[in-house]
Amino acid sequence: MQRSGHTEREAIDFLHAQETGLRRPYQAGEVERAVALIFGTTQLHHGGNLIPRAHCAQRRPDIRFKPDLLARVAAELPEATANWFKARSPLPVENRGPERFLHAITNAGERVLCFTEFKSQGQCLWRSGGGLCLTNGPLSKWCNGLSDGAWFLPQPVTGEWLELDRLKSEHNPTGRTRRAEECVTSFRFALIESDEAEPAQWLSALAQLPLPIVSVVTSGGKSIHALILVNAANKAAWDDFVRGDLLAQLARIGADPAALTAVRLTRLPFIHRGERLQELLFLNPEPSCTPIANLQP
Repeated sequence: MQRSGHTEREAIDFLHAQETGLRRPYQAGEVERAVALIFGTTQLHHGGNLIPRAHCAQRRPDIRFKPDLLARVAAELPEATANWFKARSPLPVENRGPERFLHAITNAGERVLCFTEFKSQGQCLWRSGGGLCLTNGPLSKWCNGLSDGAWFLPQPVTGEWLELDRLKSEHNPTGRTRRAEECVTSFRFALIESDEAEPAQWLSALAQLPLPIVSVVTSGGKSIHALILVNAANKAAWDDFVRGDLLAQLARIGADPAALTAVRLTRLPFIHRGERLQELLFLNPEPSCTPIANLQP
């Protein structure tokens, strides 16, 4: 079984090769269990033990949030606070601004839709490379004064408008859009967020995931958004990996299954949502599957 071009054995060997530079050595079997969990060759039983996926083949995946499981995971790393994440961020997270953040996670020439109205088609089309806002910029003018804050679509888009039959409705008779999957040029990221998990526990769990986490951003509310690097060849491959392999495992520790879709808005950092800042806690444009817990401060 292969995911993102690597076999399970290759992933295990890679993580073991990083051990000499880690904050703490791996525990016995830790790497093998983590990789098996992500590759979907094992699943967590409700008692916390790993059982072969083949034994569950005829059972519907359990995607219910299990607070007791999250609490056990979080108890392994209670020190993972916001400042703890900032200290381990490969790139600085203070005073970057929304444009510099987007520049860090995009390729030259790519276009990103940004929103102050969640259900709209976007108020700003931003282009990487000079940070040019093609419409309604600059993004820095959004930093204060927005009661609902701001979002962006992490998958880059063409920026062109389409009229799609499947989107035709009473409110949109032509099906006109520029934020649908047909507009996406790269299915690069997946969003992991939780509205149910206690924030401190959710941060601790994120820090221990063997996933390539690009950024961690607070929502200006209760939830905390993490982007992971997927780099899928197309939406079908994205769905196969994220909806197929990751969904059940992440949902059980509090991830919102509804947010694990290929075209999903996430919070834009350095923007105030009313009085509260949508704060960048971690930024790594070139992540590996090494858990953040194992990164040096």
